[in-house]
Order: sequence, then structure tokens, then C-alpha cells
Amino acid sequence: MTKMIFDSEEDNINDLWTTGRLIDELFLNLDLVETYDSQGKLVTVSRYYDQAREIISQLSISKCKVELLFVIHISDLSEKVRKEMVDYYNDAGKIAFTILLKQAISRIFENVQPGCTQLSVMKNLRVKFIV
Repeated sequence: MTKMIFDSEEDNINDLWTTGRLIDELFLNLDLVETYDSQGKLVTVSRYYDQAREIISQLSISKCKVELLFVIHISDLSEKVRKEMVDYYNDAGKIAFTILLKQAISRIFENVQPGCTQLSVMKNLRVKFIV
């Protein structure tokens, strides 16, 4: 018999996530990021929105198709999101994982400029993780 555990507590390692939840949680991790400023004070930044704005401006300036790089800092992701992403990649494969990433990232682009994901942004977007 299969036992299913659904718990809203973030630290429950037995909590089962759907693909939709992983997309939501990844987006929420990228939405606003807490980091330390030059004085060592904890601040909230919109690092990924700034990146999306820069990519959109590159696209509007460039007449040709360019490869657009979206960089995600692994340290900005919760431990649970990182674990779920690794599990998803291992279970679903590279193509499905890329689609999942682009679905989460497209929400940021949509918040910056509604309708922009209908452009060639997502088609030409490449995601890179850095430590």
C-alpha cells in the first residue's frame, strides 16, 4: 500500500511535490532574494527581475536572434527546491527539466513585461546555474 503524505511544513522531507508545485516554488525562490549588502545588512533584492529587464532590452535592441543567458545562483534556492529539482531532472530528463525551468522563469518575464514570453525570449533563453 502506498502512503501519501502532504504537509505544508517546508522542512518535511516526505512532502510530495507535483511538477506544478515545483514550478511555483522555484518561481517564489527567484521572486525576491535575500542577500547581504556591502555593509553586511540583510536586504531583499529583485535580482532576477533586473536580469529579465536586461534580457528584454537586449532583445529589443538586437534585430537578429541572439542566445539569451539567464543565470540562477544556486544559493538563492532553498534546500528543498534544490533537492526536488535534482529529483525531477533524474526522473524526467533534460528536456522536461528545461521546460520546467522556462515555465518558472517565464513568470518573471511576464511580471516585467506582460506578453513578452510570446516573443522569442523563451525560445532563445538558456539557463545557467552558478554556485
